[in-house]
Amino acid sequence: MKTAKSAKGTIALVIVLLFGAGFMLGTAIGMNMSSRQQEEESRSLEEYGIYSGMSEADKLEQINRVLSAAKDEIHIEPEIYFAAADSSGEACISNGAESSLSVKCTIIRDATGEIVYSSRLIDPGYSIKDIYLIAELEKGAYPCTVVWTFYSGNDEVLLGETACNVMTIIET
Repeated sequence: MKTAKSAKGTIALVIVLLFGAGFMLGTAIGMNMSSRQQEEESRSLEEYGIYSGMSEADKLEQINRVLSAAKDEIHIEPEIYFAAADSSGEACISNGAESSLSVKCTIIRDATGEIVYSSRLIDPGYSIKDIYLIAELEKGAYPCTVVWTFYSGNDEVLLGETACNVMTIIET
């Protein structure tokens, strides 16, 4: 009887040790991946003149310069008409060819905070002409805020956001 209890105790100890070793290995891998991701983000930001040795004030100033230039390159129609809620509307969302940043466009209904449209990542020089709403809206006019989220290239390092207003109009 003592042998069976001793064997069970040994098995339990081995299981606990294996879980502990797995946890430590997972933590080490996660830390390594986090460090590698930080290095990649740092390299990505250097192409915009943002270097790791810069002061925070200088980094912020350079990011603001890059964002200001990118902001001048984005466009969306101020009024987006939809024949019906389930039909497409011509939004003409674009990220100009002169932009150095990729952008995502999210349209949010002002009255409710509901997201009515969200784009994929739009690289410089690309546009989305027609969009479909992801929210069910009745006939009417809906004031909305467009949130533009800027990312550095294809690695999607978030650099900043800006916003503007549009009117979403459902005709029938």
